[in-house]
Amino acid sequence: MSLWPRIRIRIRGRDRSRAFTLLEMLVVVVIIGIVMGAVVVNAQPSKRNVLEQQAQQLVFLLYAARDEARLRAQPIVWEATPQGYRFLVRERDTWQPLQDDVLRGGAWREPLSALSFMQAGRAPQSGTVRVLFGREAIEPAITIRLARDDAQVDIVTTGPGRYVVQ
Repeated sequence: MSLWPRIRIRIRGRDRSRAFTLLEMLVVVVIIGIVMGAVVVNAQPSKRNVLEQQAQQLVFLLYAARDEARLRAQPIVWEATPQGYRFLVRERDTWQPLQDDVLRGGAWREPLSALSFMQAGRAPQSGTVRVLFGREAIEPAITIRLARDDAQVDIVTTGPGRYVVQ
C-alpha cells in the first residue's frame, strides 16, 4: 500500500479538446496590435531629442577640430550647410577637405530646416556656416543653431573652448 494515493479523474461524456474560435484569435491579434502601436509611438525619439544627440556629437567634433588646429599650428574650418558638414584645412592658398579619421565630412540624419551661426560683434550667418579654429587659446563667444521643423537646439560657448548644448 502506497502512502500517496492515486487520484483518478474521469471525464464523463465525450472527450472534446477545446480550440480557440476565430473571434477569440481576432481579439488577441487586435490587442497585440494596439500594444505594439503604443510601444512604437513611445519608442521613437522626438525631433528635439534627435537634434540634441546630433548637437552633442557635433560638440565632440568641434573639440577635436580645436585640438587638431593647435597640434598642427594651422587653422581648421568647420563648414556646414543644412544638408551636411565638413572640415577644411588651408593648403597652397586654398581650403581643402581635411583627410582625417575623426574630422571627416558627414550628413545630418535628416536635412536641417535652418542653420545659423552667431558671433559677438559680427552679423549672423545662415545657410552655409563657417567656424574657424586657430592656434589661439582665446576664442570668441559663438552660438550655432540647428533647427528642424519646430525643434531647435543651440550650441553655445561658455568659456574658452567649452561648448554646451542648450
